[in-house]
Amino acid sequence: MIQMFPFKNYYVVEFSLSQRCFHKHTVEAMLETNKFNMMKRKQTDYSTIGIFQTSELADEFILLTKELIKDYSMYKNAEGEILVNR
Repeated sequence: MIQMFPFKNYYVVEFSLSQRCFHKHTVEAMLETNKFNMMKRKQTDYSTIGIFQTSELADEFILLTKELIKDYSMYKNAEGEILVNR
């Protein structure tokens, strides 16, 4: 198996606008999920917003970011249209 890079045990924080939630997992798990979604043609709107060396740092980032973006009920979709998600 080809080793892509040495960061597989780092933690990734992702955010979904449509679900209005954060998701944290390892880089290795994110890559496996992305490959699975690609093979199944499953589209998601999770965006990677941070990569951290520890789970604790990722949790701290999520808490700080939640405080900064308290209201994310209004956003733009991929076509630039403003949507309100209640």
